[in-house]
Amino acid sequence: MTLFALAHGYLFIANKKVASTTIQNLLYPYADVVYYRPRRGKHLSLAQARQQMDAWGVKEPEACFSYGVVRDPVDWLESWYKFRQRQGLKRKGHPSRARSIPPDCGLLDFAEEAVADCPVLFARVGNQADYFKNESGVIDIDYLARYDNIVSDLQPLMALPGLAPLALLSHQRYNESPTRADVSNIDRELRNRVNQKFAEDTELFSALARGKYRSLPEANVNQRPRRLRLDAEQLDEDLASRLVMAFQNGKYVEAITYARTIPTQRLKQLEVNHIVQSLRKRGYKL
Repeated sequence: MTLFALAHGYLFIANKKVASTTIQNLLYPYADVVYYRPRRGKHLSLAQARQQMDAWGVKEPEACFSYGVVRDPVDWLESWYKFRQRQGLKRKGHPSRARSIPPDCGLLDFAEEAVADCPVLFARVGNQADYFKNESGVIDIDYLARYDNIVSDLQPLMALPGLAPLALLSHQRYNESPTRADVSNIDRELRNRVNQKFAEDTELFSALARGKYRSLPEANVNQRPRRLRLDAEQLDEDLASRLVMAFQNGKYVEAITYARTIPTQRLKQLEVNHIVQSLRKRGYKL
């Protein structure tokens, strides 16, 4: 989930299947804003997070220190496989039910489907690199850690204000699949096709071994005058105003985006619940 620690000048970009839930649970007390629900920005890209900061009035969002975690593509696919095997996804009404894996689908079958030109729905996983791109489509993340070496790779960040709890990653994990599949069954030929299919992810993961994406913030990070600590109620009111304006201008996609960002209990308090109901009637889901 996306963590905005604006007082410290940090931004955590939550790639999927890389312990982002654990990192959120450890760091949310030190954040100003946390997006923790999938439909409300849990996995914003770097470009989307900066756009959100710009909407809040944060000057130079690109100067905010950004960090995240990336995973080997084959290992990443295995994690998706185990996640979509979960029985909980198969229950009626679950938003990811259509993406649950059939019981007769093994890891090799899933990998074959994932690298196909047009994967079936349960094997569509997107990619990792897009999360770390700026508005121009260029990877612009300051610091990346490898998932398979996450504690050691995040060690340099633990000395920064508000990031010391990252040291607990070696003891706490949340939202992990209960069992792991054996990736050793994936032969070299299929591994090569996985790496080709997810070429940007493969290159990004390999670049870390060459010392790329390891920039640390300057020492006076806490003295930057442009930093802004946002009051939660003030933020909700600002988002509600933007919601009303977007709706009145017929920008319904933008309006529902703002609605998803405001806590449900606050929608009624801010007297915008009628707009949300109108958007629902138009087919938009909160």
